Amino acid sequence: MVAKKREELLAIVAAHRQDLQEMGVNSLDLLGWEVRNEADSNNNLNVLAKFERPCGLFQFFRVKHYLEDILGCPINLGTEKAERAYLQSPVLQEALRSF
Repeated sequence: MVAKKREELLAIVAAHRQDLQEMGVNSLDLLGWEVRNEADSNNNLNVLAKFERPCGLFQFFRVKHYLEDILGCPINLGTEKAERAYLQSPVLQEALRSF
C-alpha cells in the first residue's frame, strides 16, 4: 500500500459520499496517523462510521470492503457507537470528519 495524504483520502471519500450514504452511512471520521499526515505504507486506515440505523454484519462488511476498494488500502472500520466506549478522549478529539 502506498500511503495517501489526508487531503487525497478526503477527496476520494467525498467523491463517493452518495454511494456511502445509500449504504446507510451518515458520517465517516478518519483517526490517528491519517489525521496527523503521519501515515506510512505499514499503517491501516482507521475509520469510524456512523450509520443511520443499527447495521448488521453484512452491511458493515459491505461498507468496509467498499472503502478498501475506493481508497486502495486496508482499513480498520469501527462504528462510532461501539467505539466511543473504548477510545480515549484524545483520539476522538483529533478525529477528522470526512462527511
